[in-house]
Amino acid sequence: MTDLLGGQIQGTFADVGVVRSHLKSAKLPGLAVTSAERSAAVPDLPTVALSTPSGAR
Repeated sequence: MTDLLGGQIQGTFADVGVVRSHLKSAKLPGLAVTSAERSAAVPDLPTVALSTPSGAR
């Protein structure tokens, strides 16, 4: 997380519990959740299937 916030890496897959506070404070932009349904912890993030033209699963 330190490298991501410090700009050393450009992206990661992370548990919502780990990044939730950073998403809420807008320190990190969230793209999508990989679960089949939206996460209750970050309901404004779409699923991957909802955010891709082909509905990737």
